[in-house]
Amino acid sequence: PLPILGSVPAFDPKAPGLSGSSLETSLCYFHRPGSLEAEAYRSLRTSFFVTLNEDQQTIQVTSPEPGDGKSTLVSNLAVAIAQSGKRVLLIDSDLRRPTIHTMFGLRRDIGVTEVLAGDIDLLTAAQPTVIDHLSVLTCGSLPSNPAEVLASSSYGDLIRNAEQEFDVVLIDTPPLLAVSDPCIVAQHTDGLVLVLR
Repeated sequence: PLPILGSVPAFDPKAPGLSGSSLETSLCYFHRPGSLEAEAYRSLRTSFFVTLNEDQQTIQVTSPEPGDGKSTLVSNLAVAIAQSGKRVLLIDSDLRRPTIHTMFGLRRDIGVTEVLAGDIDLLTAAQPTVIDHLSVLTCGSLPSNPAEVLASSSYGDLIRNAEQEFDVVLIDTPPLLAVSDPCIVAQHTDGLVLVLR
C-alpha cells in the first residue's frame, strides 16, 4: 500500500555537463535541465510535495543494495527542491561509503562526525553549494563504529537543529540490507524514500 513517487530512466552518469562546474555530471538536474531524466526528477519533486504532510520535513533516502542509485537520486532531488525556492540541507549519514561530497565537489573532513563530537556547530559545518538554497553536511571523518555514532543522542539533536534552520532536510543513508544504520536513523525522520533499481 505504499505510494510510488515516480521513476527515473537509466542514464549515463558521465554524460557531458556544464564546463567549469565542480558538480559531478550525474547531477543531471543541474547539468542537463531539459533532459528526460531531469524531467523525471521534476515529477518526483512534485510527487514528493503532494505526498508529504505539512509537518513532514525530514526525509531519509535509502535502498536495498549498494549501487541502486540512492545517492544520485537524493542529490538530484535536493537540487530540484532547492531550485523551487526552499532551503534544503542534504546530510550524508553514510558513514561507511560516503559519496555526497564527491558529487558536489566539497571537502569531506568536516561534517556529521565532527558535529556529533561537539567539535563544530551545524551551521558552520554545513557547506553552501553552487545551487542557491542548497547546503550539504558531508559525513566528516569516517568513524570505526558508525552505528554507535548514529545511535548517540547527539544525532537526534543534529536533526532537530537542522529542522529549525532549513525547510527540507534530506538524509542519505547506507543500503538497508547491508547494515543497521538506516534503521537507527529512521527514528529521527518523518518519512523514508526507498530507491529500487
